[in-house]
Amino acid sequence: MIDLSNSSQKIFYGRGVKDSQLLEIKEKTLLILTSLEGRKRFISQEFSGKLALSNKLIFFDKVNPNPDKNLLEKFFQLEIDLSCVDYILSFGGGSVIDFGKIISVLGLNNIYESINDFNFDGHVNDQNILSIKHIAIPTTAGTGSEATSFATLWDKNKNKKYSISSKLMLPEIVLIDPSLTDSLPRETTLSTALDSLSHSFESIWNKNSDYKSKGYALKGATLTLLALEDIVKNKSNNSVRNQLLLGSFYAGRAINISKTAVCHSISYPLTLHYGVEHGFAAAFTLIEVLKLSIEKNHKSFKKIANNIGINGNSWRDTFINRIESLFYNLNFKYIYLEKIINLDNLFKVFNEMNTPSRLKNFNVSIDDNTLEELITISWNKINDK
Repeated sequence: MIDLSNSSQKIFYGRGVKDSQLLEIKEKTLLILTSLEGRKRFISQEFSGKLALSNKLIFFDKVNPNPDKNLLEKFFQLEIDLSCVDYILSFGGGSVIDFGKIISVLGLNNIYESINDFNFDGHVNDQNILSIKHIAIPTTAGTGSEATSFATLWDKNKNKKYSISSKLMLPEIVLIDPSLTDSLPRETTLSTALDSLSHSFESIWNKNSDYKSKGYALKGATLTLLALEDIVKNKSNNSVRNQLLLGSFYAGRAINISKTAVCHSISYPLTLHYGVEHGFAAAFTLIEVLKLSIEKNHKSFKKIANNIGINGNSWRDTFINRIESLFYNLNFKYIYLEKIINLDNLFKVFNEMNTPSRLKNFNVSIDDNTLEELITISWNKINDK
């Protein structure tokens, strides 16, 4: 087992850790947050029956991808007595874990009484905040939400994305069990892995990066790139799943320090208006932004290149070409063609791509003209027959 714990979190990594660790919980009340399909998977797990015999389990299985602000209202209408809950257990992808983080911090503090007036953008004042212990069990390999102290909610009525942060949102216990990702379909695997790769790259070309975040980003990017190349070779085995989930965790730790930048800023309206899954949306301009920033951040990217076997004076071109080839061979451009359809639709939401809290993190100077070029070139490359 790899020890990934730090002073803020107990991390358990390895195949089977979900069974060994959860069965140590006795005589507690657990609020299990998941999706409807996630509940079925949870109940089918080896540990589930024994956990139910020795604890009280309360399920909320309405958490779908990109949860809307109204979901909080639906949750609190159930009037679950959260003061009696010993643990929140989030079983699912990033959206489920994000929702668990929000409930863990806001649930005992009467925030929900003014849910329509509450501004979810920004940092929660941690003083005098009561929180519920949170166990996060990721079932996808991409968001790294189990390693971050912020969460996302959407307001589809207002076409807005909200971010909320608090040190208390970092889950106290994380069970990273790659066996839960073995049966993921290819499209989900690619979307979440591309999200993870985007997190690592965005953490590198970031004004907030430091030696810790860069170290995590290098590990995350290396693991994810090697795993994606194995997927191209049809080697989707246990080793690949292990690498993807571990890479996602490291990338999550990286952005927990640095936050994200330009690619994520561009991605949000693609998800909100056109339904592009977040990982594909974040990867949309990733290669062009890499070309723009590789010189300024050459030390970090050279290390990644070396890690995947690229050396020599022409490493920059070789590295970029290898990632372009990887993206081409993964063959996911149909996502953009089916959902966005044309360049005009991209520019209809151009103003929403400028998210100041994300663009300001980019450590290369960028203006609207550069942003337009990034979007246009990225689309033309995708649309190139």
